[in-house]
Amino acid sequence: MSWEIAHPSPEHEALRHRGPLPGVALEVTSIGAALDSSVATEATPPQLTLTTAVDVGELLLFRSDLRSSLEAVVVCAAGRALANHPEVNVTVAERVGGPIVAPAASSSVRLLVLTDVGLRTGTVDAGEARSLMGVRDDVAALVEELRSGREPIRSEPSAMSLSTYALSGAASSTTVLPPSSLALSAGRLAGESGTMQVGLSVDARVIDADQASRLLRTVVRLLEHPYRRLR
Repeated sequence: MSWEIAHPSPEHEALRHRGPLPGVALEVTSIGAALDSSVATEATPPQLTLTTAVDVGELLLFRSDLRSSLEAVVVCAAGRALANHPEVNVTVAERVGGPIVAPAASSSVRLLVLTDVGLRTGTVDAGEARSLMGVRDDVAALVEELRSGREPIRSEPSAMSLSTYALSGAASSTTVLPPSSLALSAGRLAGESGTMQVGLSVDARVIDADQASRLLRTVVRLLEHPYRRLR
């Protein structure tokens, strides 16, 4: 079986991946509009989107014990996953002649926060050297800064953007926003099934389907077994 990644313009050569991606449902998408003009300043790159469901039974207990928002736990998992997959922890700068790929300076996560004036962003360092409590407190402070209209204290190029506003009922998105090469989203919890939908989109010019699948499976393992893996 093969999949072809949709591209926004003919100058991008089509990419293909052959073979199954066990445990992850593959969805081929076209390129959507930018989420918000105050967030997206570059053209949206060609992207591949993967989606899957996370069992949240242990995750909800962990969040309660940590006295944390679910959003902060997802940030922790995203940062730890990036640290474990340095090959995809990259940023992309658009240049004439093609994208310039560079390793990200840290395992920071670019959090997208829905506010009264639209989407605003800031970054949180969520690498393995950070404590869970530290990441939790940074996420809470960043959300408060953005929703109050203040400029975030920390803002740097990050490999991954993260949208969790679907947890509160808004429609989420996994549009890749340069200079990030990855976009993760967490959807609303499904009550009776005890699951949460997560999606991962990647800049298909620099990250292939195998790399995306491995990263998403790591995120799923971290979220489903936080007591063992989120240390």
